Amino acid sequence: MDLKVVERKETKLDLIDLDLLEPIPKRDDEVELTQYIRPNGKKSIVYAPVGKDYVEKAKDFIFSTEILSTGVIAIYGKKVGQSDEDELTELANNFESLNTPTIALKRLIDRLNN
Repeated sequence: MDLKVVERKETKLDLIDLDLLEPIPKRDDEVELTQYIRPNGKKSIVYAPVGKDYVEKAKDFIFSTEILSTGVIAIYGKKVGQSDEDELTELANNFESLNTPTIALKRLIDRLNN
């Protein structure tokens, strides 16, 4: 079953069967991530709201994410053309906290720009 994010919240992803609706377009204040879904690593495209200034900072980067078996969210990022060995990682909580996925993604974008 293909899944798609249908509701954008900072700390929660609501997923439904893709066959039921049209894809959600990316907004100006969002970056695109490839989400690897357990158990087989199936890919899905998700969008994260980070603000237009961070979208501009992230224009030359590739992001991916997965929910680890511990429930922690891992977010990976690298510059376009950069090897996987040079990819940076940030970890985030999958609940309301001071370390939400959006905060971790912004931190990753800042690190990639340094």
